[in-house]
Amino acid sequence: MTTPVLTLSGVTKRVGRPPRVLFDGLSFTVAAGETVAVRGRSGCGKTTLLNLAGGLDLAFDGSVLVDGRDVRALGDTERSAMRRTVVGMVFQAFHLVEHLTLLGNVLLPARFCSAAERAGTPARARALLTEVGLGDRADATPAGLSGGERQRVASARALLMQPRLVLADEPTGNLDRATADGVLDVLARLVLEAGSAVMVVTHDPAVAARATRRLLLADGGVTEEAA
Repeated sequence: MTTPVLTLSGVTKRVGRPPRVLFDGLSFTVAAGETVAVRGRSGCGKTTLLNLAGGLDLAFDGSVLVDGRDVRALGDTERSAMRRTVVGMVFQAFHLVEHLTLLGNVLLPARFCSAAERAGTPARARALLTEVGLGDRADATPAGLSGGERQRVASARALLMQPRLVLADEPTGNLDRATADGVLDVLARLVLEAGSAVMVVTHDPAVAARATRRLLLADGGVTEEAA
């Protein structure tokens, strides 16, 4: 049996004042080599789910394991290291650093890694920018980039360290179809070549159609959708 890269067990999450239950005993796994698309209505907790999986939100009951490690059992330094090398996150807000070049933004996860972990990352960063159609602008800053271009840089950055788990929040939401397909091709290649796992939140039927599994988040729980 393939080892899970992400395991949620009995996760209950409350939000707001007065608190309401967002997740009620949520349990599922994402295995190496899988691409899992998560759908659901606005407000059902899709982005919160990614934050839990990435160790950004620790206020929950139950357990979240990433690559076999309990995210709440890790210290702050260990969780930060996990997000640099084990987990790659693509945020809707992009979070690019405006004074850095596009290449510098993609290389950010490597900045705080060991020399051995950084080996080969400049060439890989340039290759990733080329794959998402921005190779000729590697030395430019983000000023003037469209939302779609920022999304592509953010996607390249998330893939730099060949993470075991990629968490993507609407990664094609600002992209035209051809560019979106290119980003999805890069994700698919990471799954194939590195045996990684991808969990993507999406409203895009084309993204969901390319996933190996589809989950519907509703009423505090999750159900498998038919292929």
